[in-house]
Amino acid sequence: MKRKFNLLSIIVFVVLIINFIGGCFYAGLGFYEGFNEGIKASHNQGTPFKSESPVMVQLLPSSLVKHPEYVTNTVDGKPVKAQMTQGVVWLDKDVMGGIPGFISTFCAIISTVLTLLVMWHFIRFIKNINRQEIFTWKNVNLLETMGGLLIAASALNLIYSWIQCYTISQAFAVEGRIIDWLSPLCSSNIILGVLACIIGEVFAMGLRLREDQELTI
Repeated sequence: MKRKFNLLSIIVFVVLIINFIGGCFYAGLGFYEGFNEGIKASHNQGTPFKSESPVMVQLLPSSLVKHPEYVTNTVDGKPVKAQMTQGVVWLDKDVMGGIPGFISTFCAIISTVLTLLVMWHFIRFIKNINRQEIFTWKNVNLLETMGGLLIAASALNLIYSWIQCYTISQAFAVEGRIIDWLSPLCSSNIILGVLACIIGEVFAMGLRLREDQELTI
């Protein structure tokens, strides 16, 4: 039973790690490449430097019939209709900066800190279970805290993503495509946060029932 619990806990922890590392990787890559471009521009002072920022764009086709594109199917070499819905565009950094850029960056940083706190609380919860401390108010508090932190981190990520969507929509548009505002809602952290709160409430109900039985006896 304990082995199965530890296996499931590892799976949940891996999901959190993947979400965290994925965000940090692309943020670090963007910082590294931007830093190198700035160094090159400082060495080539005579060359005009255009400050651009790569931005991931999620698009939806405005129609499944109109505006199809043709790509070559490398399996049989035949052209097929396609509508690309995801890509990277390079926009002027002035467009992506300002107050919206500051707010989105702030939300991303706070969300990262909250994710680290979730990992720390989750490790403490696993340690308590392995010490046979299962139905305790300590675990209830840990579960409710983890749930709250995950939901808060998801809310901040949602704010960050929607600010990005709004900023991109003001500077970039493609015929036959619209900005996908709903994709940020598809987050596993929201589900994990709600599940943690539900499990915490179940633990609390069990503890209250046990306390009521002890008082009755």
